[in-house]
Amino acid sequence: WLLYWKGSCQMPFDQGVSMRFFEKAYRSFYAAKDGAGIFSSWCGVVEAVIHGFDGFKVLDCWIDQMEKLLAEYPALPSKEIEGRVALCMFMALSFRAPQHPGMNAWVNKTCDLMKAVTDQDMLAAINLYLVDYFLWIGDIEKADLLVETASRKLRNCRSPMALIAVKLTEALNAWYHGRSGPCVAAVNEGLRIAEEKGVNVFNYFLFGHGAINALTSGDLNRSEEYLMKARSVLDEKRRFCASYYHHIAACWKLLRKDFAGAFESEKLSFDLARETGSPFAEGMTRTGMALIHYKLGEPKKAATEISRARELAVRTKSALIEFVALVFDAYFALDRGKKGAATEKLRSAMALGSKRGFVNFHMWHPDIMARLCLVALNEGIEAEYVKKIILERNVFP
Repeated sequence: WLLYWKGSCQMPFDQGVSMRFFEKAYRSFYAAKDGAGIFSSWCGVVEAVIHGFDGFKVLDCWIDQMEKLLAEYPALPSKEIEGRVALCMFMALSFRAPQHPGMNAWVNKTCDLMKAVTDQDMLAAINLYLVDYFLWIGDIEKADLLVETASRKLRNCRSPMALIAVKLTEALNAWYHGRSGPCVAAVNEGLRIAEEKGVNVFNYFLFGHGAINALTSGDLNRSEEYLMKARSVLDEKRRFCASYYHHIAACWKLLRKDFAGAFESEKLSFDLARETGSPFAEGMTRTGMALIHYKLGEPKKAATEISRARELAVRTKSALIEFVALVFDAYFALDRGKKGAATEKLRSAMALGSKRGFVNFHMWHPDIMARLCLVALNEGIEAEYVKKIILERNVFP
């Protein structure tokens, strides 16, 4: 247990060291057949890996280990440990293996846990990871409900960590809906609380959300300001975070028509996403690589990246990545004068977008969306949904 608590103490400062203590504790507990210690230290390892935001591939063996443990210990030692295991297994799968056959069961257990938990920090953490997952797979209605519930329950809480986490999810959810004003308000409130209370662990992600929100709203100067702030607090050792930064930088350069610069940033983001083992990050950067390749006059490379992005999206059940890939595929066909192929691809894209309610994504390009919306209206493709995009995102031909 001293090894376990040493790992817990190291968690806020050095997740790598923390993980090593939890691993040692796990081996000792397993040898002693101490169920409470085994499951607690397993959770500690997973939390250290996730919060380190560096390499998720190591989670593969711990996911397998949990499946063996549940066969050995079908009844968990306590309700508290059962809840913690559910959350950690869900986090491990969402970051590393969302295609896992048991994913839905762990998602449901985590949702049930959120309804029952009373600890404010744990409630905020569960909400943060669930909202992020539901937005990636394209279940925006569930994300909306979670954000609304957490915001109501934690409105008067005293934990600055919980309050900032709620603002982070509010900002992210508002951005997916294309609501720039509420997104900015949530980002600024989160940063205000962080400065007032000295809790800065989420600042990087708040700056990142602020940057992508300004970018997809057409404010390149404001986006650059947020990017510079994100860069100032970026730890390059956290490769997942670095991948996100370089992806936003690529989006920014793309809108400035710096295609060569955008390629360098997106290639770096893609390499980091592959290294960390994040399928969602890899899928999104592949769509970015596809669009940049096309802008550089490399349609074959663009087609290859789009195909790989769609394959990954289908495998990981990410409707968002699939939608973006379909949108860009339709644009490539339209731009090359293949009107028939473009119409069919656009029909698939808009049908999925209408079903899921997508109105925003990282590589949002107003000129591209304007052309596609015009074709969709002329061809009678998902007219009401297309009108919604035009009105809510101020799209002009």
